[in-house]
Amino acid sequence: MSPDRTLLSVIATNDRVHVQNALMTVSDRDLALALMCLIDRERSMVLQRISPSKARRVHAEVVLHQRLHIEYRQYHDAIQRVIARLRGEAAAARAGSYLRPRRPGVTNG
Repeated sequence: MSPDRTLLSVIATNDRVHVQNALMTVSDRDLALALMCLIDRERSMVLQRISPSKARRVHAEVVLHQRLHIEYRQYHDAIQRVIARLRGEAAAARAGSYLRPRRPGVTNG
């Protein structure tokens, strides 16, 4: 199962309060990276489970990420941290927060 499908499955199979509490403790950047590959309806479903102020911050991060070069490894690591938090597992430490600007004419691959 792809990481984004796993994320949605974990959210759907857990108690709504547990999901909200876990997502509220995830960094905005990790959550935004985890939501990058979701369609708008799915992303909205996840954002409805957190506070409006955190949802606005995460949405702003998603918009930022759309203009940056995000490597699959960065996406994968972030979504695994979010999934681990939702499962109650200890997540690996975050790597640095440096984001490389996207070069014009180059797409994510």
